[in-house]
Amino acid sequence: MRVLLPFLLLPALLNAQSDIAEARTYAIGSVVTITGIVTNGPELGSIRYLQDGTAGIAVFPGSSSVPGFAPASGQEVQVTGPLKLFNGLLEIDPVMGFQVLSSNNPLPAPQLLTPNELGEDVEGMLVRVNGCQFTGGGTFPSGTSTFSSIGQNAPIYLWNGHSLVGDPVPGGLVDLIGICSQYDTGNPPVGGYQVLPRGSGDLVPSTTINLTSGVEQQAITPDGFTLSWSTNLAGSSEVAWGPTPALGSFAGSGTPAIAHSVALTGLGPAAFVHARAFSVLGSDTAWGERTLYSTASAVPGWVRVVFNREVDTSVSQGTPAVSALGSIADSIAAYIDLAQSTLDVAVYNTSNYTIVGAVNDALVRGVQVRWIAEGANANFALSALNNGVPVLYRTNSPGSGMHNKFVVIDADDPANAHVLTGSTNFTQGNLFDDPNNLVIVRDQALALAYTLEFEEMWGGTGPQPVPANSRFGEDKTDDTPHRFQVGGTLVESFFSPSDGTTHAIREHLDAAQASIELALF
Repeated sequence: MRVLLPFLLLPALLNAQSDIAEARTYAIGSVVTITGIVTNGPELGSIRYLQDGTAGIAVFPGSSSVPGFAPASGQEVQVTGPLKLFNGLLEIDPVMGFQVLSSNNPLPAPQLLTPNELGEDVEGMLVRVNGCQFTGGGTFPSGTSTFSSIGQNAPIYLWNGHSLVGDPVPGGLVDLIGICSQYDTGNPPVGGYQVLPRGSGDLVPSTTINLTSGVEQQAITPDGFTLSWSTNLAGSSEVAWGPTPALGSFAGSGTPAIAHSVALTGLGPAAFVHARAFSVLGSDTAWGERTLYSTASAVPGWVRVVFNREVDTSVSQGTPAVSALGSIADSIAAYIDLAQSTLDVAVYNTSNYTIVGAVNDALVRGVQVRWIAEGANANFALSALNNGVPVLYRTNSPGSGMHNKFVVIDADDPANAHVLTGSTNFTQGNLFDDPNNLVIVRDQALALAYTLEFEEMWGGTGPQPVPANSRFGEDKTDDTPHRFQVGGTLVESFFSPSDGTTHAIREHLDAAQASIELALF
């Protein structure tokens, strides 16, 4: 069927045709003309998603739209209208003109991915996540529900009129198909990616081997660690691993099992290893994510917590916290004085001259110093910083900007590697007026992980920053290990917004059995 709306198509004649990927790069408010295959019908309401060979995009016939925009799934449609951002979702709204070019076209093949891979690259496109489990049981409610696959969680969204509302939630594994959308009210929006299933046909009972848990790192020693996971069907237990993302080495067993465990040994202390667990059954393979892991440090470390308020050590269940009432800046300076080789500072705001003086002293005694700060803040104490200390300011700062507060000391020295972090900025108000804490960790593996995070923002590994290569905010990647064994204590480290920090926090909250205590700003 071909529908022509000549009096509505004049805007299309005034705008050059773009593929969808190109159109997505234009500024909000730009009028674009795109052509794509419609991947949904009225099951998602009045919104339609169009996809071509390059990308996908939402089209919403909001107010001021021309009448009659309700194409069917499989129709090829040309649409003209301005770009709009609605709670993070890029869409064409209003529809200034449209033309149905053909019907009954095959839909694009869904992009196969994991929950953590839902993002801007596939927004507006058909996606598929295999081996999904839904939590809670019962029937599907309207609104948001959570599913998991390979230990990762993500939401689906069903509007009030969706055909799945009230249907039983699958009790077993399903392969989930739908459209990747976004709903995030933050400014700027950086998350909220969700799957929009179109109907019961998008919940396909899984008949292949799939991971039913995440891959968990256990038994972390200076020599290696063990990776454990489970699958729905019995398959092999194997791990591809190596010092780079290319992997290249293999370990494991071909013995069929549902509970899997593979030990990697002979790696050495504080060694970072890329690894990907997988299980094979016949011609099917269930893959875990490729992840960076760390062995334990050669020198057993420790964790200390310092508060800038008085503490009651009688309630401590471990190493008592320390009070540095009125002297927490001196404590930070004292640890900086330990630096013999390298000193990396990434702090949101600095107005304390005691700390800056300690950094200057480190430079004088030959320590390589690098500093990252948030460019939107005063940072007026940095005016006293030695000119030999390079400082990289984050200047394109949507949201709260570069909000880190950490110092890395001598990361390459097993006996003197320290990380200073916690809640306090290096400002007079944070150090002395507001209740804050300083967390000190002596551990080389953790220090090397913080160095990786620092150098991602720094733009390289050298003494001078490379702003063209630096990554902040939504441009950052999940490129650090997350589990560390520090003096017999399991320590987990995540950086926002790239590392799934919210999910990691939620996992621990969900595991609480008796009480949760929060101290938040």
